[in-house]
Amino acid sequence: DEPEPVECSRYQPEEQVDLVLSFIGRQSSADSPWCMFLSWGPPHGPFDPPPTYRAAHDGKPLRANVPPGEGTDFARKNQPGYHGLIASLDVSFGRLMDGLEASGQADNTIVVYTSDHGEMMGSQGCRAKRWPHDESIRIPLIVRYPDVIPAGTSTDQPVSAMDFFPTLCDLAGLTVPPDLDGVSAATLFRNGRDEHREEFAYCPMHYGHVPWPGWRAVVNARWTYAETIDGPWVMFDNLNDPLQMHNLVNIPAASSDLQFLRDVLRTKMQEAGDSWDFRLDTGDFRKWEATRK
Repeated sequence: DEPEPVECSRYQPEEQVDLVLSFIGRQSSADSPWCMFLSWGPPHGPFDPPPTYRAAHDGKPLRANVPPGEGTDFARKNQPGYHGLIASLDVSFGRLMDGLEASGQADNTIVVYTSDHGEMMGSQGCRAKRWPHDESIRIPLIVRYPDVIPAGTSTDQPVSAMDFFPTLCDLAGLTVPPDLDGVSAATLFRNGRDEHREEFAYCPMHYGHVPWPGWRAVVNARWTYAETIDGPWVMFDNLNDPLQMHNLVNIPAASSDLQFLRDVLRTKMQEAGDSWDFRLDTGDFRKWEATRK
């Protein structure tokens, strides 16, 4: 059934959960599968949660990789609101799960909690998204499906957003469409490990706060490596440098690891049909191209 547009009269996530629970309550037949996609606006800016949520995070320390200056100023102003928005979603999501449980459908429903990007919040002196740092590219991915995924299962093998579609098809017992860029992570979720799965996630950013046409990266538990059209840009050893404060691109002792990661990235780009020739017809691109002539 097609819902009518609704104008929110109170805090948006709370009203959206009401709408979702109303929908779930109307799904009573086990023979009628349903799918619900709830996309919250928070924690996008402006970082303005209800006051009680913000107050709970006032005065909390900044991440150690937030440098003095603009990064610190931005984080001190906005971090309490940002964390307050996240806390408010925890409450809203809990209420949604309670309602799903009360409907009797929790055990045979696949629930996925995730996001499309993070927020730098002053780390590395940056704000917003589109950076190849953990604060921007690492996102939550929590999947609940009691009959298939053991409770408490976790993994350090990477999963990327393009894996979501084939994974959900696989978990639901549907045929995974051919020629997808992503790969099902269903076996990984069931077992916590999948020996046949790639050890690197591919992270392309075709535009952003770097020279056009953006950057491409490969990431796993150990490494984050990104380059631009001009060559290597950043390389971090995530195990020994979890705050990503030491760029190893120009460190001679890391040259063999750098070459390995460059080869992995090249392979990933080829597999995805990606190249530095990818173009978007935007004013930003034309401005950048003009500076290179």
